[in-house]
Amino acid sequence: MASFNIRVELKGTPAGEDYEKLHTAMMRAGFSRIIIDDDGVRYHLPPAEYVGSGDWNASVVQKQVWLIATSVWKQPAVYVTTAGSRSWRGLKEVG
Repeated sequence: MASFNIRVELKGTPAGEDYEKLHTAMMRAGFSRIIIDDDGVRYHLPPAEYVGSGDWNASVVQKQVWLIATSVWKQPAVYVTTAGSRSWRGLKEVG
């Protein structure tokens, strides 16, 4: 199973509620805004960043996320990478 890092930008002048709609739609599709370290500690990702996993490739995930994003906003930008390894610092721990 592959892991993915996903970034979505709503171009133009979206309101906070537009991003909330995006977050809800992404979570319904199985993507998360929380990342978990090797010790099980959970961290919030930066705004409009998501993680997911599945038996797909980055292109398939990008197409799925594009459909989600365009259902919320007319001008999104979507960037998907396959994650081989992740490292982070300074993310806020989920309380």
